[in-house]
Amino acid sequence: DWHGADDYTASVRVGWTPEDLFLRIDVKDDFFIPAERGPDAKAGGDTITMTFCHQTAGPYRLHNELPFSLILYPDPDRETCAVEISASPGAEFSKIGKPVAKLFRIIGTPNEYSIIVQMPYLGWDDLPRYGGFMQVQMNFQDSDKAGEVSHRFTLFPQELPGIPVGKSFGRIHFVDKQWINCFPEKVLFTGDVLTL
Repeated sequence: DWHGADDYTASVRVGWTPEDLFLRIDVKDDFFIPAERGPDAKAGGDTITMTFCHQTAGPYRLHNELPFSLILYPDPDRETCAVEISASPGAEFSKIGKPVAKLFRIIGTPNEYSIIVQMPYLGWDDLPRYGGFMQVQMNFQDSDKAGEVSHRFTLFPQELPGIPVGKSFGRIHFVDKQWINCFPEKVLFTGDVLTL
């Protein structure tokens, strides 16, 4: 039931420093439906879930070696974005770090907003390093009516045996002075040539 770019679109940019990971998420959405939070929350509402696979970048190993997730709850009308950490039971959240998310409305465009996420990782046992990478996934949930989910989007969709599309992972690479902005349908890297 997606009606094209005016219904819901998002783009993601990533940056990093020795202390923090930064993400900028630009969203265009025809209806803003804030999601409810808490154990009694009703289904639906706009959310963005970012999952970080610690086994590849080396943050603190959670007890059962599961990734941890940040769940963003944007509310463009109030210009706020709450953020929650979801991880395995018993994990030391202080090691994961306290993320900060800020939401900005785009002036002159009533249906667009940007979220800047700052994710500190100085508490991780092994810090991301130049030349390394981290496996991540981002899932976007869009609601056009209160109480229901209208659309779900995944940044790195892959169809793998036994793994739901939204739980597959892509990679972000920790490099310097390199930018890439592509939307590949299929990618082939032979060691010398990258074909999109």
